[in-house]
Amino acid sequence: MHLVLVDGAKYKDMIAARMKRDNGSGAWMVHKDCDREYAEQVTAEEKAVTLSADGKPAAKWMLKSSHAANHYLDAEVYAAAAADILNVRSLGLEAPHRSLPDLAAYDDRHNTRYPHPEVPIYDDPL
Repeated sequence: MHLVLVDGAKYKDMIAARMKRDNGSGAWMVHKDCDREYAEQVTAEEKAVTLSADGKPAAKWMLKSSHAANHYLDAEVYAAAAADILNVRSLGLEAPHRSLPDLAAYDDRHNTRYPHPEVPIYDDPL
C-alpha cells in the first residue's frame, strides 16, 4: 500500500473553475437527472479569505453552512486526483506505437510509486 497526499484545495479550485464554464469541452456537466442531494453536496463549500495564524489573509475552502454534507465533493476531489495519477487526461492522445512505462518505477516528482503496477498510464502527453 502506498500513501498518496492529495491537495484537496487544488482539485476544489479546478472543479469550481470548471463549474463556471459554459457547457462544452472542459466544463463540469452532470446528467439531466442528477439528484438534488448530489448537487447540494458538490457545491457545499466555497472559497473564503480568512486570516492565517500569522495574521496574513489566506484563501481557504470552507463549508457554506456548519453542518452541510460535502461527501460527494470529497469523492469528486479524490476521483480527479486518481485520474491525474493514472494520467487519464492524455488517454487516446498518444501515438499507438508508443510503449507504456514501467509503473513500478519511482515517480521522480513525488518520490512515490504508482498505486498499482498493472494499471497502464502514458509517460508524457503530446
